[in-house]
Amino acid sequence: MSHTTATLPLKPAAPAKAPVGAWLRKAGAGVWKALEGAGQRRAEAELAQFAALHASQFPELASFARKNKRAG
Repeated sequence: MSHTTATLPLKPAAPAKAPVGAWLRKAGAGVWKALEGAGQRRAEAELAQFAALHASQFPELASFARKNKRAG
């Protein structure tokens, strides 16, 4: 019985383009930014609702909410 052995050239593994820690930080920053945006939009909506309900008691707040209302 005959056995043939072939030797293949050994190449080191290519280094990763970015370490896992950097990717994780970038992903975390994106999630945080999205959560901040969602919280800001929710706060604006609740403030506008409060101002509309209590415009007679807080006219300055109602005016401020109307001026600063973002297009949805």
